[in-house]
Amino acid sequence: MTEQELKEIEARANAATPGPWSSISEDAASDYASVGPFVETAEQCETNCKFIAHARDDIPKLLAEVRTLAVDLDIWKAAYKDQQKSNAELWRVLKAGC
Repeated sequence: MTEQELKEIEARANAATPGPWSSISEDAASDYASVGPFVETAEQCETNCKFIAHARDDIPKLLAEVRTLAVDLDIWKAAYKDQQKSNAELWRVLKAGC
């Protein structure tokens, strides 16, 4: 995920109405669902619609990025742990030789 994509997602999130949001439509067959809180301006409605429309693509991208970073973190943790073991062994050898 690029920095530009992250900035675009962040801009949409910041422009949307603050949450929490909830559906006021309880009919699953409804043609539309509204979200709260109450939107006072057409501009705010438009930014909320953009946020919702992009969520279908943004959320999978963000989840993939989180998973990638989690794997990377696990690799770095394992490398750090191995390095600590190597350092401890080196100190043991150095102390034994002195």
